[in-house]
Amino acid sequence: MVMQTEKIYIEYLLIQAQMGESVALQKLMPLIQQKMLSYAKRIMQGSADAEDCVQDAMMVVLKKLAQLKDPKAFHGWMYRVINTRCQDHWRRSHANRHGHRVDDMDPQAAAFQTESGEVREQVMDIKKAMSQLPQIQQSVIYLFYFEGFKVAEVAKILEKPAGTIKSLLFDARAAIKSFLKQE
Repeated sequence: MVMQTEKIYIEYLLIQAQMGESVALQKLMPLIQQKMLSYAKRIMQGSADAEDCVQDAMMVVLKKLAQLKDPKAFHGWMYRVINTRCQDHWRRSHANRHGHRVDDMDPQAAAFQTESGEVREQVMDIKKAMSQLPQIQQSVIYLFYFEGFKVAEVAKILEKPAGTIKSLLFDARAAIKSFLKQE
C-alpha cells in the first residue's frame, strides 16, 4: 500500500511540475533520485559509478519531463532510463578495463547491497543467493518484487518480451531456491 501511495504522490508532483510548479519539481527530484540510486546501486554493485549513472539519468528525466504525456507511465520510463544508463556504463567501463569492444560485452552478475537494519539471516541468505544471479535476472527480480511492477511493465522497462521476463523470473526463482537448499 505504501508503494502505491508513493507512486500516486510522485504522479501528482509530476503533473504539478509539468504545469510549471517549481516547488513540486523541487519535491519530485529527490524522490526520483532516491529511487534511481537504490536501483543503480543494486545493478552497479553499490559502486560510486551508480551515482554517475543516476546523474546521467536525472539529466534525461529533467530534459524530457515536460514531454511525458501519461503520468502513470512515468515509473516504468524512469526505470528504463536508469537501467539503460547502468548497462551502458557497465559495458563501457568493463570494456575499457579488459580491452574488449563495448558491443561484445554481456553484463555479469551484480550483487545486491544489504540495506541497513536487515540483519535477519533469511534475508541475508536470499540477498546472497540473488547476488549470484546474472544481472538481467537481478533486474527482473528487483523490478517485480521490490518495486511491484507487473510482468508486462517489467518487459517494457527492460525492452524484452513478456515471455522472456516470465522465463527469467522462473529461472531466477529456481536458482535462488537451489542456492538456499545448498546453504
